[in-house]
Amino acid sequence: MALVLVVVMRACGGSTAPNETAASKSSPTRSDATTDAEPHEVDAGSTAAAERHPVGDDAAGAPTEAQGAGAGRPASSATVVAGRCICAGAPVVGAVVQIAAIATPDDDARRVSGSSDRSGVFSVSVPGGGARQLLFRCSAPGYATRAATLEVREGQAELQLGDVHMPIACSIEGYVRTADGAPVEDVIVVAEAQAELPRDLPHGTMSVRSTRSDAQGQYQLADLPAAPWRLVASKPGLRESAKSEIDARGGGVHQADFVVELLAPIEGIAMLENGSPVPGVGVAAFDAASGRRVSLPVRTSEEGRFHVRLGAADRAPDDVAIGLSDDSRYTATPVATTWGTAGVTLLLRARPAVRLRVVDAASGADVASYAYRLHATRELGGRLQQAEPTDGVCAIDVADPAATWIHVLPP
Repeated sequence: MALVLVVVMRACGGSTAPNETAASKSSPTRSDATTDAEPHEVDAGSTAAAERHPVGDDAAGAPTEAQGAGAGRPASSATVVAGRCICAGAPVVGAVVQIAAIATPDDDARRVSGSSDRSGVFSVSVPGGGARQLLFRCSAPGYATRAATLEVREGQAELQLGDVHMPIACSIEGYVRTADGAPVEDVIVVAEAQAELPRDLPHGTMSVRSTRSDAQGQYQLADLPAAPWRLVASKPGLRESAKSEIDARGGGVHQADFVVELLAPIEGIAMLENGSPVPGVGVAAFDAASGRRVSLPVRTSEEGRFHVRLGAADRAPDDVAIGLSDDSRYTATPVATTWGTAGVTLLLRARPAVRLRVVDAASGADVASYAYRLHATRELGGRLQQAEPTDGVCAIDVADPAATWIHVLPP
């Protein structure tokens, strides 16, 4: 039977004291949900991976020779970008330098390019004289691509980058399969350098790269700086992440294959104790020991059915339980189970509701706008909630109507 509360509010010249009436305790909100964030793939040769390079008058390493577009002194409406490409102190000959301006309303710059000479020196004239940002990219066969975002001041005629270090390039590739040889698609492979990389341009060459396996389970990480790399392969549904160490300091192509175990989802139905299926409720899997959520929450179908998959984690817990993830309309006792189990039944119980009506003491009319708090004692402390009455009545879901208080705040 629903409990009906009527609160009468009396207008007065000063502030109106809030009324308190017996009500219920709201259920606690879970705060231990996991986040399944996936790494984002970035290409070291793309402008999206550019490093920011502040411009100063004291940049070192001015080139002595110029080659490519715009060699020599610039026109008054151009900026010369110059530097030297080296690897382990030796010049990199024939490195292709590409520069493009990030357009502004008064910027007529376009993409220009040049190349390094026998001394590794390059000098590229970029049209446009206003303050702007330039996207810089330097590449050469067998070397890791360098990229940066350059800041140019108003009227700046020359920008010296000094020595641009270009490490020898390497690539890492391989396959992700199950123990029986089946390819596993959409596995995220993250490579993290285990050695310090050049930092002549701020942030240096990227020390973290990622990619995904394709339908054949194949992945490739190309144009990496030659260095030791640590690889981690992960995907929601894997029992545990797979790891590998590759020493690619000598450059070249390296192979790293992964064997992973996919866990089958947990399937079942959410229903009331009378056997009626409940659609649209949030269901998730939790670590039975810690209570930590280990899956993405799912909503039950129109027939009350759910399919819960393991989220991305270093290792899946052996003992799990299926329970409600975020629905305040029902309560349920978590059901202990294991991955791959079908036919799990999650019994739901509807929470009791308090029907709250607030009326004006003078006119007897329903108050259409007010706020309230739920708290366990007469002391305030519950979360402020805005009432949304329908036909003058606001239904409040509670766990125990006799255990807590409702504090109504006047409009």
